[in-house]
Amino acid sequence: MVEDQSDSSEFVWVNDTQESGQSHVGVRGTVGLPTGGDDEDGTAVQMQLPDDLAEEVISLYDELDGDFYELYGERLEPNQLFWASGVEVMLNHVEELRDQIGLR
Repeated sequence: MVEDQSDSSEFVWVNDTQESGQSHVGVRGTVGLPTGGDDEDGTAVQMQLPDDLAEEVISLYDELDGDFYELYGERLEPNQLFWASGVEVMLNHVEELRDQIGLR
């Protein structure tokens, strides 16, 4: 596992490649929000992603973070905005997800 030497207000990707060709991508940070475990709402979820998909997600975050910064002058908060919004998009397109995983 990659050691994180950053301050808790920074967005951190931890990419620990395993023999299976999968990446463990962990996201921590509260950019623009109060820090500390008690202040955070929600549940931490870990996921296994193929390396190429993890790289695409990281690139997408970087792109959206840049656009968000240009528009609002601050960083895109990864947990409350990026991940939560991404999951909302997935939940709003369940039929497409069913197709993608071969359930239709």
